Amino acid sequence: MNRIEGLRSKLQYTNEQKKLKEEANREMHKFLEAIKPAVLLLHSRIGCSDVHSDGDMKVVLGDIEEQIVTVLQSYHAKVEAAMKEGNVPEEPIASTKLSPQGAASSSKRKASVAAMLTKQQPYRYMGLRPPHMSMEELRKKDNVEEEYPLTYHELKVKVWHNDTSQ
Repeated sequence: MNRIEGLRSKLQYTNEQKKLKEEANREMHKFLEAIKPAVLLLHSRIGCSDVHSDGDMKVVLGDIEEQIVTVLQSYHAKVEAAMKEGNVPEEPIASTKLSPQGAASSSKRKASVAAMLTKQQPYRYMGLRPPHMSMEELRKKDNVEEEYPLTYHELKVKVWHNDTSQ
């Protein structure tokens, strides 16, 4: 009988979890449907030419990412060229007028990305490097006691220690 009751409780727990997951899934779909028009508007405003009507948001977000990277790379190349010529750009990044990249083909985009990926620059995004901690910073971090949830035994010792001091 205990086995049957155990299986019933597991089945009930599984059904409750299923309901929770289905509710979370519905909420996620509502959220995606709410932001989809804004994402598609951004997709068209930044010059991405492909119109995706099938609803694949991953492709749309990938196109947006590629276009943003292309714009940033062209701006970086423009700034580098100005620096080499000795001309420091006077205008801030937000006011720079760049030509729309919507006419650029995907092969041209891939070629520009491939040109950026050299042995000195193994990362996709221009000057982005992963964070690095020096050995001194690592030692400092090791000496600092990190906060973590106390175990039952540690909590009991801490509470009893405080009770005896009163």
